[in-house]
Amino acid sequence: MQIGILPPELKSIEQLFAGNARFSVPRYQRNFAWTADETEELWEDLLNAAQRKGEYFLGTIVLHRTETEDKAIIDGQQRLACIAMLFSAIRNTFLANSDPRAVQIETTFLGSKGYNRDAILTPKLALNKVNNETFVQNVVTSEDLTKVDASLKRKDIHPSNRLLLEAYRFFLSVVAKEVASKGKGADEFLVSLIDTLRNKLKLITIPVASDEDANLFFESLNARGKELAISDLVKNRLYLEARNQVSRAEQLWEQMERDLGRRPLPEFIRHYWIAKKADKDSPNVREKHLYRLVANEIKGKQREAMALAQDLNKNAPLYARISDHSLWPDDSAYGTAFGDSLSDLRLFRISQMNPLLINAMQRFSTASDIAKTFRIVANFAFRYFIVGNQSPGNLERVSANIASLLSGLI
Repeated sequence: MQIGILPPELKSIEQLFAGNARFSVPRYQRNFAWTADETEELWEDLLNAAQRKGEYFLGTIVLHRTETEDKAIIDGQQRLACIAMLFSAIRNTFLANSDPRAVQIETTFLGSKGYNRDAILTPKLALNKVNNETFVQNVVTSEDLTKVDASLKRKDIHPSNRLLLEAYRFFLSVVAKEVASKGKGADEFLVSLIDTLRNKLKLITIPVASDEDANLFFESLNARGKELAISDLVKNRLYLEARNQVSRAEQLWEQMERDLGRRPLPEFIRHYWIAKKADKDSPNVREKHLYRLVANEIKGKQREAMALAQDLNKNAPLYARISDHSLWPDDSAYGTAFGDSLSDLRLFRISQMNPLLINAMQRFSTASDIAKTFRIVANFAFRYFIVGNQSPGNLERVSANIASLLSGLI
């Protein structure tokens, strides 16, 4: 299907953020994910551009105008968030010296205010639900290194927000370091950096015409090597098909992520699909084919999309139990011997049997039968790998076939 793309435009950052322009990250977009590699590369490129007073091409960003007139960022949120961090770091430098240019930077690139005395800054860039509060509290408003460091010490911080704060801390540090090293030339450096960010930083904006076009473009990023996780694509499709129930779909997805903890989400979805949805004649499913299978099942079908979101949510706690003895109920059948079976499965990294185990937990009604199944699977896997020295791929096919049989009995 052809994607409805409007004519692209070459813009500077100042042109992009002109007036009351506002940008938001859609629910389905992945969380902030840039690490030190990306932030350091961006800073070095910008610093070189400022020193040679040349232009720097930031790449393309894909936008979709929403019902609220905000422009949804389909591709490019990581770059725009980091540019905002740099403007915030410059603004903070001016604030520390009571320089009125702080207000100019803030209201041009970070947010806008009404004319009431107690008007609150409205951010020009809103990130997704996971990142936005942290972004607004630290980047849009004025936070110094001390407060950012304090936030990073919190144990309950979301991994994505940790990356966001580490990126912001980096930009605060390098701007402050450059300013300190320039001495009397600090102001000249800041003016040059601001000019580079405002006018020399160029990007191409590509507008897409509809929600479906935005979705298709998002999917195409994966085919073009953008390394989107399969789970990002599945979430995107679920939210799109949920339509007026998207808030409920989002709640189910977020609870699923919490239940899974740090367990790989793409692996869970693939194992779930093998256990619950795979064709009986070819039950094994490769990750590269998974998204297309999901899309084919729910495209244009709100009821099926919501049913899938609910079933993923339902199965996530069971999946988490496979690798964590502490999540099991207080029952003598799940005692020390059962814990040893779980430890063996982790020790030999036998995730290939997870589809079978998911269905076994739902097929068998008694704790003793479930514990017995885990013990049999752990013993079989040990003999298969250690004694028989067999292929992991063959084991996954065996597991998928048994899971398919169990699925018909649930």
